[in-house]
Amino acid sequence: MTRLALKKHILKRDPFAGHKIEKVPVNHRHLNREQFEKLLNAKLPTYRLCHTRDLFVFSVFTGIGRQIWQT
Repeated sequence: MTRLALKKHILKRDPFAGHKIEKVPVNHRHLNREQFEKLLNAKLPTYRLCHTRDLFVFSVFTGIGRQIWQT
């Protein structure tokens, strides 16, 4: 949006010029096989928690979670 505003002369200068994005180091924690199986077999009290668990398990099997958060 900023580039478009500059191109159409809505903005006179880039407000983000000179701004550097800092990359914060992240320490990823991993589940071991036993913890993952315990999560898979857990009986949860509500449909909402079951749905959330299923989405997490899906992301683990497909690797989609890592792809989204690493961009």
